[in-house]
Parts: sequence; structure tokens; C-alpha cells
Amino acid sequence: MRVWSRPREVRPWLEILGSIILVLSCFYFFEWSAVGTAIQETPFRAVALSLVLGLVQVLIGFERWRSVLVRSQCPHSFWPTAKVYARSHLLNHCLPGPWAGDALRTIELGKESQYRKVLKTVVVDRLSLPLSIGFLFCLTWTTHFSILVFATISLALSVLLLSFHHHLLGRAVIYSVLLNIMTSIIFILLLGGSMAVTRDFVLVLPIFLFCLAVPISFNGWGIREWAAISLFHGMGFQEEELLAGAVMLGLVSFASAVGFVLLISSMTFIMRSHEES
Repeated sequence: MRVWSRPREVRPWLEILGSIILVLSCFYFFEWSAVGTAIQETPFRAVALSLVLGLVQVLIGFERWRSVLVRSQCPHSFWPTAKVYARSHLLNHCLPGPWAGDALRTIELGKESQYRKVLKTVVVDRLSLPLSIGFLFCLTWTTHFSILVFATISLALSVLLLSFHHHLLGRAVIYSVLLNIMTSIIFILLLGGSMAVTRDFVLVLPIFLFCLAVPISFNGWGIREWAAISLFHGMGFQEEELLAGAVMLGLVSFASAVGFVLLISSMTFIMRSHEES
């Protein structure tokens, strides 16, 4: 008798189903004509700057993984690693969960070195993101005793993990902090720039970033929109404005992944042309 014990095959479909339910609930509860109006009223300068920052964010993510590869002494040059990361990053935006892109990184680079060593770099790369969010919790909530205990525990766990694998995790966590800061800046730009920055807004940002990191939906769709509405409503924003900002944040993230693939492909083509000539 066959026992149903393959959750890895079922989990992607659960993430897709979760995203569909969350997105459809947004259609049901909110007026999408107002959301469309809010998107149209977003300044072109803010959207363009968000796209540029999104591309820089992908570059930081690549440099984070590359720093782990270098410290792990994996013999891979810059451009092959960049091409593999570009394809895997885009794949993570097209499929539920980061597992397909992580598997691609492990398989492609594991051909030239040990698969176990490359897999370890991917795990460290992924682990640095929640650690950086815990660090941001400590920075933003130290004045609130109700969250101070949680922040202290997060910091203690971060220190323990950093001391255990300091040669791998140390710089990766720093890069992940920069990534989360870039995500926050992009979201603030899409919501209206400096007008969105208040003390309460900054305090809630780490919780919003944590919701984005939870792999329970298709590339964050659905949970990102509901998290924005639930956390930032009542801070001077309309629900439709927050929903529009969250949708544009997802679109900017996907466009940045596509732009990074095009950038790496064009640079590779130019380099080959120079070598042939």
C-alpha cells in the first residue's frame, strides 16, 4: 500500500492555491477601479527609480551568494555564476517557492565542484534573510519592552549562528540587511516617497518584511497585499493605495528579475563579440 508521503510535490500547489485565494479575496473586498487609479497616479519618476533600485537589489543578492561561494572556496568564475543566478532568480519568480531556483543553482554549479558544497552555500544564502529580519527587529523595536524580549531572542540566535558559521554567514547577513532596506525604500517610493515615512510605519516595516519572507504563497502574491493592508492601514493610507503599492512592489520585483537576465545576457554577448573580433 502506497503511503502519501511526498509533501514536497504537494507544497507548490498549496502555495499556488493560497495565492489564488488571497488574490481573489482582494478582488472581492476592495474596489479595483480605485486600485487602478492609485497605480495610474503613481509618479513615473518613482516607478523608474524603483525599477533601478530593484535591479540593484538583484545585484546585491547575487553578490551575497557569490561572497558565500568565495568563502566556501568553490572554483567558479564571475560570469558563469552570474548567469546561473540570473536564471535561478527568474525561475523563483515564475514558479511557487524558491526550491526550483535553488535546485538549479546546486545542479549547475555542482557539476564543476561538489554538490554538497554548493548546496551548503545555497542554504547559507537562504538562511541569511530571516537572520537579517531579526536584526532589523532589534534595531526598530528596542524602545518597546513588549517586543524587546523577542528582539533579544532573535539577536541571540543570530549571534549563535554567526559564531557557528561566521566565515559564511557574516557577510551574507549584511547583504541581506541591505536587501531588506532596498525593499523598504522601493515600497516607500511606490507609496508616495517621504510622505510615507513615519515612526509607526518604520516600526511595522520588519513585520512586513517577515511576511514577504514566509514561503506560503506564489512568489509572495496575496500575502504581500494583505500584509500591507493589515499592517499599514490607519497610518494615513487608504486600503486601495496600500494594495496598489503592494501590487507594484511585486511587479517591480519580477521586472527586476527579467532585467537582470537581460543585463547578464547582453554583457555575455558583448564579451563574446569582443573575443571573436
